[in-house]
Formats: sequence, structure tokens, C-alpha cells
Amino acid sequence: MWILTSLFLFSCHFESENKKHGRLYYLPNGRGSVEFNSLNDSLQLTEKKIFYQDGKIDFVETLHVHKTEGYSKEYFRNGVLASKIFFKNGFSQGRSCYWDTLGNLETVSHHLHGKLFGDSYDFYPDGKLESYRCLDYEEHTRYLVKYDVNGKIKKEEGLVLGQLMYYGDTIGISTGTNYTIEVCVSTPPGRKAKVQVIDSTIPNAKWIDLQVEDNYVWYERKFTTKGVHRIYFKGTLVDKAGKLIATDSKPINVTVK
Repeated sequence: MWILTSLFLFSCHFESENKKHGRLYYLPNGRGSVEFNSLNDSLQLTEKKIFYQDGKIDFVETLHVHKTEGYSKEYFRNGVLASKIFFKNGFSQGRSCYWDTLGNLETVSHHLHGKLFGDSYDFYPDGKLESYRCLDYEEHTRYLVKYDVNGKIKKEEGLVLGQLMYYGDTIGISTGTNYTIEVCVSTPPGRKAKVQVIDSTIPNAKWIDLQVEDNYVWYERKFTTKGVHRIYFKGTLVDKAGKLIATDSKPINVTVK
């Protein structure tokens, strides 16, 4: 962001350092202008606004030491809000919304560390749900549901569980080490997701229920027994009546020395 901002400033025409509401720069070729307003000097927060040639707002964001922080908003030329995306330390994070030129909500999605992740919804112009997608950490669609204009499901397919994310090496961790594994989980509308885990190397082991939160579950454990632990995650989706819609599982080996 700092490099882009610097290049951006060098390409602008300097207007005034002492403008009442901040610093104003004109973009080359009459493409509009950009304005910077200090929000909090001690916290190094600056508001950046980009304007169309006619003076209407094009884009606004808050910068913290050259990195976007909080919501960024983009507008169409007719003044209608086009997008609203939340940023944390320069990366898109959490919920984002997108509209068409008439102000109809088109898409609601989620970001994680600058990438699309988890639930994403597309809408028809009348506001009815058109599709649901669950994206994994690589932005691949793991689960998809498509609806007709009357709200009836016309296609549903995919996996309940996505990628396994773990902290540290799965080979050769020391006894007594706390270990955390995260699993991406699909949570389509009208479906209830359930995730369980079991260590098959433990005699008489039972399935343990995990809490689904923000499209993933955590499995944290201290390994006290040496050897190769074969751990299974099982995911299921049921409808409101309790009917099974989908199920799958994912294994992982953890070697404790």
C-alpha cells in the first residue's frame, strides 16, 4: 500500500498544503482529485478520498501508516455505493458487500487475511438468494448451492470439510506439545453443520464434537503419548428436518516423539 500510495502521489498535481480540510491533489489528464485529511495525528490515522472529475466521491478509506484500516467504500458515478470492505492492517478481513448501480445488493462475502474465505452469497435484483458458495483458504469453491427465482434449490454439491490447517510440523513434535488443527467447514443456508474428531490410535476412543465458528473449527490438544496418531475429522450437513444432506471426512497423521 505504501508503494502504491507513493507512486500515486508522484503522479498527482500538488494543489495546497494548507487547505482547510486537508491536502488536495489533482489526478493527471483531468481524471479527478484526491484529498487527504488527518483524523488523528497521534494514532497516525488519515482519511483518503478520491473524487470523480465532477467532484462526486469515488472512493474513501482510512489509512494507518500507509495501510488501509477499517472500512473502504467505493461509489458509482451516480453516487450509489458500489462496495464496502473491511480492512485490518492493510488486509481485507471479515464481511464485504457489493451493490449494482441501482443500489441492489449483489454479493456478500467474507475475507480472511486478504483473501476470500468462507461463506459467499449472490443475490437476484429483487433481493432473493441466487447462490451460496463456501470458499477454502485457497479461494476454491468447496460447496455450492444454486437457487431459482422462487428460492427453490436447483443445484447443491460439494464437501462439508475443506483444508486442514495446522501450526507447526506434523512429523516429530515433542511429547507434551500443545497442537492446534483448524478445518474449513461449509455452512449453507437452511443446513446445520456438525464436525467431530477422533484419535483412532487411542483404545476405546470416542468422537468429540467441535464447535463450528466463522466457517472453521479448532482442535487443540496436548499430545502425551509417543507414536503416530491417526486423527479423523468427520463433517455432516443436515436440513431443518434432520435429514442427512452431505457427509465426508479428513484424516491427518501427527507423529509424537
